Amino acid sequence: MKDVWLVTGGTGFVGGWLVRLLAREGVKTVVVARPRAADRVRRLLGAVDADGAGAAARVQVIDGDVDRPLCDVAPDVLAKLAREATVMVHAAAVLRPRTPQDAMRTNVEGTAAALEVARRLPALRRFVHVSSIAVVGRYDGRFYEDWLDVGQRFRGLYAPSKYRAEALVREARDLPTLIVRPGSVVNDSGSGEAWGGTTLELAIRAMRKLARLPRFLPLPQPFSPTSRYPVVPVDHVARAIRALVDVEAPPARTYTLVDPEAPTLATLLDEIAVRVSAPRRRVRLPLARPLARMSGLPVVAPALRRMGIKVDFLSYLDRPHDHDVANAKAALDPKGVTCPPLLSYLDRIGERRS
Repeated sequence: MKDVWLVTGGTGFVGGWLVRLLAREGVKTVVVARPRAADRVRRLLGAVDADGAGAAARVQVIDGDVDRPLCDVAPDVLAKLAREATVMVHAAAVLRPRTPQDAMRTNVEGTAAALEVARRLPALRRFVHVSSIAVVGRYDGRFYEDWLDVGQRFRGLYAPSKYRAEALVREARDLPTLIVRPGSVVNDSGSGEAWGGTTLELAIRAMRKLARLPRFLPLPQPFSPTSRYPVVPVDHVARAIRALVDVEAPPARTYTLVDPEAPTLATLLDEIAVRVSAPRRRVRLPLARPLARMSGLPVVAPALRRMGIKVDFLSYLDRPHDHDVANAKAALDPKGVTCPPLLSYLDRIGERRS
């Protein structure tokens, strides 16, 4: 029996790259999309078709909404999926929730709805939950893949909602679940392509503006010298998910997807500065955590949102995280799926002006 994949969040960044990969490989994929997301659907199908002639014919888009019970999939469509779907990937999430209700509805209740759909798929052999390293929260030191609740604290709305969502998946012992925790997902390592501005692109754009300043001018270094950028290119996340569904593992086995050789933030800023001819001298000025504390102010929060700055993520970066990737390496290395080092594709992202 050939696999049929069901994907929530397939019109988003990670989900979209996965759908494109599957279509190139000739795998039939069903994407759950809100009816009002017509522009995103057109973008997805256009990208899939551009990847290979006729590839879009392998992608079916169905109406649905993870914010509603059973993802609001019509009964007759769900009955058809029950006969066909063998793999389900839940990648839908709201990255910048405006209210606790937004975060709860999509990230937590949406995960519960996806799990209920999975329970109605008798041929299902794997349910993949796309979590996030945000579940680590404010925890210093090595965080192991098998951990979840170790007393970490959270700031903002996104991280605690992803933590609660992952907890739901871990509790679903009746399903063949696996969990992936991508780091900060950035542009495709091969093409430099992305949908929307990634954190890395935002950093490059900001450094380009600083290139107008004198090269000798000292600039603030807002992060700890030991803080690393827990980065992962979107194409690696897609390849990893594709490979992990065929790995034998107990339910809820968790795989952290980050560059194990990620540079420190200080090194990354220097590398970008060289590429855009911006000043390289740094003066340690710890701004990340104070900025996070200010982010809740009525005037500051909207301004930061307009600039695309996830302040809770900035605060998260300014910590000496050490992500265990033993499960991921053991499962993916034998399949030849390895995360490319950031500096090997940084130039391709730097060339983009999106």
